[in-house]
Amino acid sequence: MNDIPETPETPEIVELNPWWGIWVQPRQTLRTILATNPKMDFWVLVAFYGLVRAVSWGVQVGLGDYFSPSGVAGFILIIGPIAGVIGVYLTGALLGLVGRSMGGKAEPAHIRAVLAWAALPMSVLTLLALLPYMLMLGPLIFSAADPLVRQILLGQGLSSGFAGDGLSVWRTIFELTGTIYYSIIVVVGYSEAQKFPVVKSIGIFFIVLGGLLLMGLCFALIGAL
Repeated sequence: MNDIPETPETPEIVELNPWWGIWVQPRQTLRTILATNPKMDFWVLVAFYGLVRAVSWGVQVGLGDYFSPSGVAGFILIIGPIAGVIGVYLTGALLGLVGRSMGGKAEPAHIRAVLAWAALPMSVLTLLALLPYMLMLGPLIFSAADPLVRQILLGQGLSSGFAGDGLSVWRTIFELTGTIYYSIIVVVGYSEAQKFPVVKSIGIFFIVLGGLLLMGLCFALIGAL
């Protein structure tokens, strides 16, 4: 008789390590985090996300062709976490703005927590995508002008073979899986934070994604002028 009946307002608290739970039970894990401590490991997560994105970007642009190895390391270690924080805060602000215009009540810290935890699987999978290249090339992975990198990483040249094709498929699978993971976790987490239906959260997610892509295009055009 003393039991308190569970109501829809009572969050389901799961006893699961969030670093593992975000992979297998993202909605329940985020529900617990938002109900107990939305700031849990936030700065660690956004710093890790920023570092991984900086590594991936450095590989894509051939950062080692412009800086020394110590300069590349300094860029990744300093600029990476800063960019991670800016990215999470900017995306969180846009999601919050659109959500509030549609009746959402989530706290900004709750939306940022969703983004930070959603980035964890994507960051890990991005590292796994680059791991074979890192083991084979070492610091040369940041040099797009190096002939070996052009063969193995970019798949160019007559001797690229398995390294150029097989590893390219490996990288694409892991990066695509990471992007899908991130999108799903953001949608279900945002739905949980705002108490929106999932379909509504999907719509808002694509609105914000389109806005971010448009902003990136504008900056690219301005830089090209």
